[in-house]
Amino acid sequence: MLDLSPLMHTHSLFSNPQPLQFKPDEWIESVRQEKAFLHFTCRTPSLFKQVLTQIHDLTKDSPTGQPEYGRNDSGKGKRIVIEYSSPNIAKNFHVGHLRSTIIGAYLANLYKANGWDVTSVNYLGDWGTQVIHLVQFYRSRPYIPS
Repeated sequence: MLDLSPLMHTHSLFSNPQPLQFKPDEWIESVRQEKAFLHFTCRTPSLFKQVLTQIHDLTKDSPTGQPEYGRNDSGKGKRIVIEYSSPNIAKNFHVGHLRSTIIGAYLANLYKANGWDVTSVNYLGDWGTQVIHLVQFYRSRPYIPS
């Protein structure tokens, strides 16, 4: 549904509402007004057919023979670094780390599809605890020259 309430409060056309006069077409089945809102009902078969035809044409029947659906050059010449996951190796690995990795990989793929030069970095995070433990270990041992 489309929310036009910000427009309806400021536009004089909606200050004194008239009955809607709408004729259904191939894309929109109906429109109804409820207070300050307009509710559009779309004809899903028409939309599905249009979207799926476009996806098919840009993946299977593209002029280059390569899938082109969802690709463009808007990021051409731009660079981005995406860091993700960064689990703290001093703690147990859990599903939240996997979630972060999936989101990071998704963003990297999205930027690549739009022409960006993407550098993905998935590194092990917080090393502070491990370094402190090593320092404490070496400080607790007497120095033995080799």
